[in-house]
Amino acid sequence: MSQNDRIQIDETAKYIFSASKPAIIDLITGIFQFPLDRENVEVSLVSGEFISGTSPFSKYLADIVLEIRRASDTELLVHIEIQTGHDSMMDIRMVRYGYLIGESRSAVIPDRIRVITIPHQVVLYLEEDKRITDELTVRIVLPDGKELDYKVLVLKFYEFTVDKLKDMNLYLLFPLILMKYRKKLTALSRQKRLNQETFDTLV
Repeated sequence: MSQNDRIQIDETAKYIFSASKPAIIDLITGIFQFPLDRENVEVSLVSGEFISGTSPFSKYLADIVLEIRRASDTELLVHIEIQTGHDSMMDIRMVRYGYLIGESRSAVIPDRIRVITIPHQVVLYLEEDKRITDELTVRIVLPDGKELDYKVLVLKFYEFTVDKLKDMNLYLLFPLILMKYRKKLTALSRQKRLNQETFDTLV
């Protein structure tokens, strides 16, 4: 993916998540399948930029990080990555983002135990690739031999029709529909003679 493509996707994502609260709540509910009461929920878009604490310093930029506060004072964090195509290191990136987001809001409880809460995460893939799996899993093996599977939800946006988006109340993702056809549209634009039938079919 080119830098220009990355910028276009980032700008679209920022636009999408500047929408009204009800639309964002419908999106979160549709993706993660946990109920949210529109009247008793506040949603905030928070900074996804994180600086590692080790030298040399590195900057990491998560696409979308949302803070959801309910009337019961319980807080949810949601992290959404919008990915054009397959990335072999996406699983590691999501683990890193999850840790950095959790670390930035960590708290020390009695007995001097620091608690890091990992956000709900999803990767939204725009373009089809056979290597994209139904979920991302990283198995973490602790020194005592215990194993922890770190799982991240995957949303294959290229498989979604407009009707399916409507059924899941994912209206907020409509602007991304054209982006999933980026490769086909680019290929058509390079043809010396545009095949009208092919173009009409794609449209």
